[in-house]
Amino acid sequence: MIKRITGLTIGFSLILGGQAFAEESLKVVDPQSDLYDTTRYLEEATYDITTDFSDKVLLQEQYAEKRLREAELAIEQGDPAAAKKLIQEADIHGELMEGNLAEVNKTDDDIEEIDALEKEVLSYIAKRTEILKSLLVRDDIPEDAKKGIQRAINNQEKVVEKIHKAFAEKRLHLDDREDVDEDAEDEAEEKADKAEDKAEKEREKAEEAAEKAEDKAEKERERAEEKTEKDREKAEEAAERAEEKAEKERERAEEKAERDREKAEEAAERAEDKAEKERERAEEKAEKERERAEEKAEREREKAEEAAERAEEKAEREHDEEDEDDD
Repeated sequence: MIKRITGLTIGFSLILGGQAFAEESLKVVDPQSDLYDTTRYLEEATYDITTDFSDKVLLQEQYAEKRLREAELAIEQGDPAAAKKLIQEADIHGELMEGNLAEVNKTDDDIEEIDALEKEVLSYIAKRTEILKSLLVRDDIPEDAKKGIQRAINNQEKVVEKIHKAFAEKRLHLDDREDVDEDAEDEAEEKADKAEDKAEKEREKAEEAAEKAEDKAEKERERAEEKTEKDREKAEEAAERAEEKAEKERERAEEKAERDREKAEEAAERAEDKAEKERERAEEKAEKERERAEEKAEREREKAEEAAERAEEKAEREHDEEDEDDD
């Protein structure tokens, strides 16, 4: 049985070649790879041709773990929607595995094979639980996806309890078939009780881990809110400083404009005073020139009058002389 499963896994590895990467002994193909759809088809084909119930159980466990590993890849590639879908598919594989376990009492496997199968199944479930827990505390997963992860973790705990119970019943069945004595049956029941106790403790541990993860997420959310508040306060302070700076610059600009206006007014007043003085000097000069012209005109008028008087006197003398000549 175990050899057949190993052979199937090796066959997958040979088909996938360089497209797969190793996660312990499990091969996982990148969901964005061109070969991904082919690998999923091969998984279905392998499961369809598998008849042994134990092999089917282990295949579904392998497929469930692969989906979670692929979900991790999708998250790293920034595709939370694809990761959410893969997590849901992993949960479906777990449910199919649980359905196969219902056939455990119909097998002819001996006690050693049953023990080996239970150990391997629980190992796969423990790996899945650890992956789910690691996903639950990531910051790059949406809250609705985290709720689905928490439900998957809770389902894991219930499955573990069912597995312990199913295998304990199988051991009791084997013991009854081999006509074991009553003490052996009590021992099997005790084992079943211990298994249930162990499952209960694991469930409690899982709940504690979930609470711790939730507390951590809450603290991270509070830190994020504090950081956002501090950033907002810094932004407001920066805006206030910028506003104060702009106000000071506006005041300086207004003061400069006022000084420039006063200088312009002073320059205008000086120019007006200068123009007034020049106008007064021009008027004084014009007045002096007018006075000189009037004085000159007066002198010329007096000269003209004197000349006219002399001419008149001369004319009178000449007239007198002419009269004397006539006599």
